[in-house]
Amino acid sequence: MASILYKTIVAGLAISTFSGSSAFASGLTAPSHYARVVPRLSLPLGDLFQNLYYEGNNIELRGPRTSAGLYIDSGPEVADRWREAAKRCRAIFVLRDSLYSQQDHPYRQTPYAPILPPSWITTAAHLAYLEHPIRPLTVFNVYDDGGWTSLLRPTDLFGSFPVSTALFKRATAQNNGSSPSKQREIYNARTTLILMAKDARFLIEAAPRGAVAVAQIGAERISFSDRKYFGAEIRRSHVIPIFVENPTVHEISEGKGSLPQNQSLHPEVVYMTTQVIYKRRLQDGDLAIERYDLSQPQERNRAIKLLEAIIPKGNTQKSMVWLWVTGPLSNKGELIGQDATTWVDLFRQELSASKVNGGRVVLFSKPSIDVPPGRYRQAAFDTYVQQFEQLAMPMSVNLTSKTIAPFFAPIVTAHAVD
Repeated sequence: MASILYKTIVAGLAISTFSGSSAFASGLTAPSHYARVVPRLSLPLGDLFQNLYYEGNNIELRGPRTSAGLYIDSGPEVADRWREAAKRCRAIFVLRDSLYSQQDHPYRQTPYAPILPPSWITTAAHLAYLEHPIRPLTVFNVYDDGGWTSLLRPTDLFGSFPVSTALFKRATAQNNGSSPSKQREIYNARTTLILMAKDARFLIEAAPRGAVAVAQIGAERISFSDRKYFGAEIRRSHVIPIFVENPTVHEISEGKGSLPQNQSLHPEVVYMTTQVIYKRRLQDGDLAIERYDLSQPQERNRAIKLLEAIIPKGNTQKSMVWLWVTGPLSNKGELIGQDATTWVDLFRQELSASKVNGGRVVLFSKPSIDVPPGRYRQAAFDTYVQQFEQLAMPMSVNLTSKTIAPFFAPIVTAHAVD
């Protein structure tokens, strides 16, 4: 009975989630039968389907690079592009959870509103928990070559916070005699670090009040940067940040997740900080969380434990958690393997028996669907659509607006004839 009830709730949720219209959007409209299809953003943006969710890609949306590797468009220009795309569709999933997995590249473009990495917040919260001092970043005026080049080791620059060797090398490079491209890279790196040093100061000032206070102020800084980057209303209605809660070892080395690489922190501090950040982000709108293999009981349990903490039954908040789920993967980094559909019913039964508010969860299955070319491509696509409709789930596809439009054409034509 619980499973049937849960699927009824999810089916009702799917109707409102996938048929909603945007207050800003204008342009193409996908037939309602395809409203759960989630294509990918690509450049040039062109026409977007105003009633569809899209998956964004940070590298793609930054645009072309110069021969020296710098992005031609500045950080503010790229931010404008994200805002414009978001206003023209139902919403965009955006990866925004670490130093390099965000919209601003830390040194290949002029930064606009870089995010304070969650692992930095956890590091500061752990030091506050231990009642140890937190050393700030050491930064100088962006043009002060003498100051920057005096920093000999990454820890001289980053203090107590997780280091980035690549960012350190660029920020502390000798500017004199450098090419214009190299100078721009140096100044970009320094500008990013100056902004991050300001955010880190908020954490240090909160430390005397304890680990929870540090986590709370860190979550506020993340929320502030989200709203500054996208605009408060666009963030609430059209942007769904993705946070990697369950990273692989490789992803941890890239700075994703709440646990810094090569550091042993108190697990309760890490978990507390993660919860605080997620709850604060949910005040601003929907949130997507990666990534759980539903074929593994321990990963299902991990997901449910987190959901019970951030969206328990009885909570009156309306924002949704989009939980990215998979089956067994042969390459987690590239998302190669089985999708989650085989285990969805089992997981929903477990959710129903938990303390999670199931009406606020949308399961988003990965890997994305590839529709093979050929004579029966339309039929294959429609079969997938029917499958995901029965599961009351969004359907991620490796297609853009341009490449997905032909799949909608038969229904559009039929409606026109009617």
